[in-house]
Amino acid sequence: MIMAFIAWMLMKMGVAPTPEDFVRMEREFRERGHHMVLDFGGARDGTNRWSDDNWSKQVAVGLGYEYLADRRYNGVGLEVLAESHGNILRSGGGPHSFFVGGGLNYYPIRSLRVLAQGGTQIDLHGNTEAVGRAGLGFRFMFFNVGMQPYAYAQATSTGEGGWGLKFRFEY
Repeated sequence: MIMAFIAWMLMKMGVAPTPEDFVRMEREFRERGHHMVLDFGGARDGTNRWSDDNWSKQVAVGLGYEYLADRRYNGVGLEVLAESHGNILRSGGGPHSFFVGGGLNYYPIRSLRVLAQGGTQIDLHGNTEAVGRAGLGFRFMFFNVGMQPYAYAQATSTGEGGWGLKFRFEY
């Protein structure tokens, strides 16, 4: 809705990009290869709230870097990601932890992302566990910025599961 409003305002001012400009921006985005990423969303630890005593819902904010190794055709991306899970503006509440890891992204269609990530999750008490994630996302372009909602399921070395819904900005 906001993107449509901005595009409408640019059109009314006479400075709206042409369809050729959008094609050029998407091509330049893909050919650049280097992308900074900013993730926002929610992470859930545990399987569900009804049968898992350790279930918790947390705000997640992440910062990372993705390099598209194969940009000409489908695309393969390598990424490094650091995330903070837990309350950001308020103290107390659920556990606070940090995820640090890397991943491999495959784009079978240029906008569809299949992801596999691995790393470690560290909480504020010094407890660490290995984490593996698998997920799916879809990227759409807004001028030179790629935006991507995605979802993933995760498993930890302690046998706990979890999942997350996030939104990624890529530049």
